Amino acid sequence: MLVCKNLGCNNISITYDYQFHDVIVCKDCELWSRIKIDECCKNPYEIFVFQYVDGKPTFLREQCLNCDGCSNMNKLLNFKKFSVMVDERFSFSNVRLEEYKSELKPRFQSG
Repeated sequence: MLVCKNLGCNNISITYDYQFHDVIVCKDCELWSRIKIDECCKNPYEIFVFQYVDGKPTFLREQCLNCDGCSNMNKLLNFKKFSVMVDERFSFSNVRLEEYKSELKPRFQSG
């Protein structure tokens, strides 16, 4: 259930529906808020890939094939445990990851 941060009421409507978050507005006090989606995007398809540095597989990442969102950028995955699950057809992509990060930035100022 969505609740207004100011009033605590549930008189809320979803105003914008983005791939990575929803924007809601309280009908009583008109406060706009951003609700992050728990998954990386609305249609996650996560695979394990190697991130190459200087041509060597240096890091093991879990990355969404649809949006390139990566939830484990700060936490390293265990090579022994997860390397058997790596999809060799793909490698870590930075291209859409930057788009993913910029999409998560607020598109409005709440006030």
